[in-house]
Amino acid sequence: MRKFYIALIFMCLTGAAIWLYCRDTGADFDSTGVADLPERDAEVIEAVLRSESSHPTDRIYFLTNTPMGEWFEHKRWNRLPNEFHRKISDLTPAYLPADGAYINRRGSVFQRGTNREAWMQWIFIRRWISDTEVEISNGVWRCSLGGGGHSAVYRKIDGHWQFDRSLGNWVS
Repeated sequence: MRKFYIALIFMCLTGAAIWLYCRDTGADFDSTGVADLPERDAEVIEAVLRSESSHPTDRIYFLTNTPMGEWFEHKRWNRLPNEFHRKISDLTPAYLPADGAYINRRGSVFQRGTNREAWMQWIFIRRWISDTEVEISNGVWRCSLGGGGHSAVYRKIDGHWQFDRSLGNWVS
């Protein structure tokens, strides 16, 4: 339980730091580079996306595997490969490549070119527990008071990745 509270505090402080940094310095966060996405990681990320059904379909979503905590440190997020986006192109809502989004000085996500409000979803592999068990971090961010995330374990059962258990969550 203590690890949960430490993770929760860390994520809240990270969000607040991003907001303060953007507000005070005027720095924009951006997408740079295509993520190296091993096949087994891609399988898990696809399974996580396919298992989610609670996202409103009238929002714009972008997708990265860069942990939110690294956005501030590196001032960027990676986009996933085009082949991965083609694989998930049937999902609703659509998950667009991260390079179509940016974070403004106030820490809010927008669609590049249209300046429409948007959400950045991240899913990354925290660690492989075994060949059939993986810990992930997953969340969405719109602005300093519009985001949330969780850590969970997924298990491969009968050739399919399935949610096994939650390790904690946060909402701002």
